[in-house]
Amino acid sequence: LHLGNVKRVKPMSQSPEKRRCTLGNEPQNTSAKQGGFSFEAPKLNSPSAPRPGRQQNATGLTVPKAQDRARSWDGAKGTEPPKSPKQSRPAGTAQAKSASPVVPCREVKRAGSKAEGASGRAVEPKAAPSPVKARTPAGKAAGRGANSEKLLQAAVNLRNSKSLRLALSRATQASPALMAKASALLERLAAAESAALQDLRTAERDEAREPPVPWRLLCLDFDRTIAKEHMWGTYKDAPLNQIPVSEETFTDLALFRWLVRAIRKRAGEVVIATFGRADVAGKAMQFALGEDHGVVITTPADYPDPAPEAGIEAARCPEGSSWLGDKNTQLASLARRFGVAATEMILLDDDLHNVQEAAKAGVSAFHAPTGLNKTAVQNVAELIGLTGHAE
Repeated sequence: LHLGNVKRVKPMSQSPEKRRCTLGNEPQNTSAKQGGFSFEAPKLNSPSAPRPGRQQNATGLTVPKAQDRARSWDGAKGTEPPKSPKQSRPAGTAQAKSASPVVPCREVKRAGSKAEGASGRAVEPKAAPSPVKARTPAGKAAGRGANSEKLLQAAVNLRNSKSLRLALSRATQASPALMAKASALLERLAAAESAALQDLRTAERDEAREPPVPWRLLCLDFDRTIAKEHMWGTYKDAPLNQIPVSEETFTDLALFRWLVRAIRKRAGEVVIATFGRADVAGKAMQFALGEDHGVVITTPADYPDPAPEAGIEAARCPEGSSWLGDKNTQLASLARRFGVAATEMILLDDDLHNVQEAAKAGVSAFHAPTGLNKTAVQNVAELIGLTGHAE
């Protein structure tokens, strides 16, 4: 066989478009016999039997059905592939304007609901909401005046100097009569507190007193100091038998018992100065120290109103009140009762105002915001040299 005279087949182009053009121009069935050798061109798929899911184009090649819209292109120079035709939509309909068929359905349904209800009856359209009226400067001033009046009246009812000072600084729109009343009350309360401070500051040790004067006088607050919670704020005037007292009532019962024993062992004494109820504090002392606990308890009910009006007999301060303003009135009374000076007194209180006012008179006052815990007891122990360990 001699292959020198065999006609070479032109190689296929790398471009898909040119490849289709080349194959499309080749004869479908070419047969040549040269020198005993026959050559037959590759047969294309028959147009009558395309592969499943495909169809033939004009060049005889099969393409997927997804390319139907693109059509075929003969690849002529200077021409562009034909654009796929756009699907026409009926004009004047809601679907022709919206890409989503859900929105027009809502619009149609909403349009129908305005005229008919669920039962087909006519429904009246809802009235438009009334516009919000803006507050005028006069209206705002009236609102501030009413709030100032309430704030100042509440401070007058409390009869507490600290609350009155705060209310007077903010109640700029209160009535002149109420402001005058509050100012006069504040002046009387401040004078009484100043007198109590001076009385405590001038207290002296009485060596000739019998029984002997205690070496130190430890004054403790009750609510949120000895007791874990504010007993007056929780139970107020509830019957005593309905107020529970247990080990959980105390901030640290074992530490309190140790402190009382250590003070008394050094010839000192422990007292309670509280704004709450004496019977509740006494019930707690009986639980902690026994029936004969020996702890003196003083409350506001032991003292007259510090700021009575002119010509009116002074009544006793109610328990649970803060008419005294601070603990100096109670501390001065305790100093005279036990014959000690202010410098020989120690105060533990969770109220910082009471601590600051007592310190002005020379009392060794400690702030105990978390109650009678190890930190508070350590401060007292370091001051007077207590030793030992709590149970």
